[in-house]
Amino acid sequence: ENNDPYGEHDFGSFDYKGTLNNFNRTHPELKINKSLKEITRDDAKLIYKLDFYDAYHLEKINNEKSSKVLMHMFVMLKPNTTLDILHKSLNDAGYSSKRLLTKEMIPTLNKIEKDNKSQEFNEILKKNYIDYLKVQPDATKYRGWFLRVERL
Repeated sequence: ENNDPYGEHDFGSFDYKGTLNNFNRTHPELKINKSLKEITRDDAKLIYKLDFYDAYHLEKINNEKSSKVLMHMFVMLKPNTTLDILHKSLNDAGYSSKRLLTKEMIPTLNKIEKDNKSQEFNEILKKNYIDYLKVQPDATKYRGWFLRVERL
């Protein structure tokens, strides 16, 4: 029996074979020839850094917690779903009336940090993320996700 409260290995999207396949296709020089169950924490860090953190320029977000929550969302959800939840969260916090493209999110998030509103915004973002997960038809498969979001 698996006693890990965060899932089989707490690496999130590696339950989805497409993440590893995409990494191997886009980074053939770094190809990871392992089954999903053989993925190590170091493998996961490399994949997440290159395919998510770097790809969405999350290092440019001044508030570390905002960056972590968005990293989790980009890894776990489709980019458009993440941007939809971000848009709702920005509107809920009074910061945006239009849906942002990925390149536009960083200056807006850094304005929130400059305004000393990051803690309030991060709680809104986490709540909207969890609310989205709760209404999914197969929400029970997100058990580990809920626990990971609570740790952020």
